[in-house]
Amino acid sequence: MELHFDWKEFLSLLMRHGVRFVIVGGHALAANGRPRYTEDLDVFVDRTEANARRLVRALDEFGYPVRRDGWREFTRPNKILFIGRIPLRIDVLTSISGVSFSTAWKGRLVAATDFGALPLLGLAELRINKRASGRTKDLLDLALLDEGATPAATRSRSKRPRPAAPRSRTRGTAARPSQKRKRR
Repeated sequence: MELHFDWKEFLSLLMRHGVRFVIVGGHALAANGRPRYTEDLDVFVDRTEANARRLVRALDEFGYPVRRDGWREFTRPNKILFIGRIPLRIDVLTSISGVSFSTAWKGRLVAATDFGALPLLGLAELRINKRASGRTKDLLDLALLDEGATPAATRSRSKRPRPAAPRSRTRGTAARPSQKRKRR
């Protein structure tokens, strides 16, 4: 999974501080086999007090200081912290539609990265989340998922299917796509 270096730094800090989180949104969609353009990194965090305190320490080290009792905000549902600007914005979420953190954690996928094992929202939970959200963008994502993808985070690179060579409709020599056939 390719990520911008700022995102890698942020996620590395979360892991180093022991923050329980799951990547959701467009990156989870890609990990479940349906990549699309996304303008941000959506990070769903566990709302426990201990996790909120670890998150605040990671944010401080990332250069986003939070006031002394600011950790309390991350124990409340439906809170979103926006860090940076699109297209490299990081959204820290304390809730997502239709899925609790414990359910997301139990069903997570894990992607191996150069900075550690990255937890991402699993396919079943992603479907529930997209359906519950109901936004047009999420319903389009759900339609992509319904096309039947294989999760990229669990797929073995050595067993990835290779694309078939294009076939010509005529026997013998294959026509190049740039060549037009003459009509008789």
